[in-house]
Amino acid sequence: MTPGSAAADACVGDVSPARTGGGRISRDQLIAFGREWSGRAFLPIAAQALAQIPGDHALRLLFAAHLARMGLATLASEQLEAIPPQGRDQNTWHALRAAAAKLGDDRADCALLHANLDNNLAAFFSRGVDLRSQRAGWDSRGRDWFQTNDGRFVHRAAGDPDPRRWRGLDDAAQAAVHAAATLLKPTELFPKPFVIGGIDPPDHLQLLWSKTNAHNLGYTPWISVVQPDVNSFLDGCACADLTAIILDDRVEWFVGERACESFTAAWNGRPHAAPPECIVTPPGTNIDPNLHAALQAVHQHREAAFACATARMQARYAARTPAWWASRYSTPAPKRVLVLTSRFSTYIRHAAADLALGFEQAGHTSHVYVEPDAHSRPSPLGMLTMVDEFDPDLVTFINIPRSYCNGGIPTNIPYVCWVQDAMPQLFTPGVASGQLDFVAGHVFNELFDKFGYDPRNAMPAMVSASSAKFHPAPVDPSMKDRFSCDLAMMSHHSETPQAMHERLVKESSGAPAIQAAFASLRHDVFTIASEAATRPACARLREAALHRLRESLGREPEDRTLTLVLRNYAQPLADRAIRHETIAWAADIAEQTGARLHLYGRGWDKHPRLARYARGELSHGDDLRAAYQCAAVTLQTTIHSPVHQRVLECFLSGGFCACRMHMDAAAGPKTTTQMSLISLEPDLVDQSSDMFGYTIADHPQTMAFAALRGRMGIPLPGPVLWIPRARVNSLRGHRGRVSDQVDLGEILGDAAATTFWNKQELLALLNQCTASPAWRTAHAEMASRRIRRLGTHQSLAQRLIDFISRRLNESTIALKEAA
Repeated sequence: MTPGSAAADACVGDVSPARTGGGRISRDQLIAFGREWSGRAFLPIAAQALAQIPGDHALRLLFAAHLARMGLATLASEQLEAIPPQGRDQNTWHALRAAAAKLGDDRADCALLHANLDNNLAAFFSRGVDLRSQRAGWDSRGRDWFQTNDGRFVHRAAGDPDPRRWRGLDDAAQAAVHAAATLLKPTELFPKPFVIGGIDPPDHLQLLWSKTNAHNLGYTPWISVVQPDVNSFLDGCACADLTAIILDDRVEWFVGERACESFTAAWNGRPHAAPPECIVTPPGTNIDPNLHAALQAVHQHREAAFACATARMQARYAARTPAWWASRYSTPAPKRVLVLTSRFSTYIRHAAADLALGFEQAGHTSHVYVEPDAHSRPSPLGMLTMVDEFDPDLVTFINIPRSYCNGGIPTNIPYVCWVQDAMPQLFTPGVASGQLDFVAGHVFNELFDKFGYDPRNAMPAMVSASSAKFHPAPVDPSMKDRFSCDLAMMSHHSETPQAMHERLVKESSGAPAIQAAFASLRHDVFTIASEAATRPACARLREAALHRLRESLGREPEDRTLTLVLRNYAQPLADRAIRHETIAWAADIAEQTGARLHLYGRGWDKHPRLARYARGELSHGDDLRAAYQCAAVTLQTTIHSPVHQRVLECFLSGGFCACRMHMDAAAGPKTTTQMSLISLEPDLVDQSSDMFGYTIADHPQTMAFAALRGRMGIPLPGPVLWIPRARVNSLRGHRGRVSDQVDLGEILGDAAATTFWNKQELLALLNQCTASPAWRTAHAEMASRRIRRLGTHQSLAQRLIDFISRRLNESTIALKEAA
């Protein structure tokens, strides 16, 4: 049904339809656009054009055709009748009129509208928002409601002939999809809160709510709905059943003449939550100009409050120089420690709480600062407010340098970035600076060699475990029945290596060269992981990442690019590959021998092979302790050092943890031995190969190392331990950053007895533990004694205080000498 067109080329105003490219559109362009079936996109543009050129009968006929195609018979017929007889193309006009007459009744079901409204008003009332008194005014407004053939509503003031004032002609559904794509980036883990300036129609609210309701680590952002026009708000409530959204406590409603004022007050009362930054408006909605002013007022209030808090902090800390802090730390008085964390990470949340308890056990005072609810992200003002109230002597945050707090932590308070993982924010030039900035934990060499961290302020330390949560007291018999098994692994890494690769490639879509490097690295990573038992993996992974980046970039990669590809793709993927291979060994043993295998953690119930062994997630406390204790053997494997939180927790709980060995895992004892030798004169020097040699029989540490390697089945090749000169220089340069706590032998005593290299050795170790419980208990108790001395949060907390005290005194002395 295609009406004819007039020859005029009049300009009909500013429009922005997606199909026309936006901007101004001529009349002929609009006619051409309308002749294609473009859904709702044509209607609002045509409505505006008809107000400018009401006598364009061809355009009105086309407008009517679109209405009819949407099932709006009444509205289409009205437009047809508005065309005078002399302007009607007889064949097209009559055919369209006849087609509209056959469409049936397009009047909306009032019972459905009233049911939606009543259900929604009841839901609002249960949340303390009483809009029932507004219902009578809404009923008496006198509006025509129509329903399209796709179930959507169009409404207008009774008999209003001007389609510019009709509600629901716009393609609200497509506009909502566009808004969601703009606001919710695939790589953004924590979307910012946002404001919706009206719900007539409710498409934006419904789609954005559903898109942000898939709990990402438990986070769902605040949604603020602000609509001063109550009647328009009730129109939206009549269009759909919104009860699930209304009852969601993260969606807040500001309706009526004081809506904007109430919105501002609500957000001004949330200093600990990052505020919204944008307003989303459904198409055709005349947003209240006060709403923009209200959001601006929220940000202005934040800026003023932050400036006042900063001024107070500067005044308070003006006299707290490094020398002042050195004096403060030299006293035995308890220190006040502020531990920052996030509720949206299982490990970080628990580790931070356990570290805070460790400080308390060591005699200090601690406070844990976490997001106030599941809908908020930290704000600099919130952090600064907490510092103001708590007045800490030390602030620590897992994996977050001070600079990433955006001024929330004053620069003249001692600050420890406790590094647990190779997170991107750590490898940013310029993030580490001041004399009071310290780094502890996994102190990667790149931090100092490439990114400016001060190696003198680095304290290497392994992950720690809570001796308060994990202890060998017998578990309740009912828990023993639930958790008893032969083999267990605790891990959330249920995503298969291939699926992980595909996800990481997808997430890198914004950087085509990186995506190409990932694609070509995949085979390298899987090959290197499969050969880890005979060739060191980590160095090979770095070389492979460098090679593939050179290929994809066509040049040498920047340090940060190489570091991030290595630390966030190559190493994690290799770790996942070796982890899943180890679990496959355990599954083979279970299927061949009838051994009971339990896999604890997220997602294992969806694994293509291992779902039958899934036992769900465990709370970080009694359940996890019971699972450790009740498994004959708990498995741990990683591409890096096997010294891991799981190992420590398991042995502290009275369990037995078996670590998979490979060449890099076995490097810990080697590094420990080499570190003990480099301060000694070598027994031999091989000038041709530039190697230093130490006769094994002449040094107790080399004899112990040779014996350990022999028990592991990888004996040293001769009577001399050779160390390349470059390695000696590297170890000397990194002295102070290398911890003997990455040496599994320092934790377990005898690493050879409690580790395995392959499936056969895992089966033998399982048989040893089940056949000889006394042997299992003896090794567990020996490891537990060492861990209580070296690897608890209490010991880490006191080491941190002592380390900071020593460094502050060293710095103060150095400054005095320089003066």
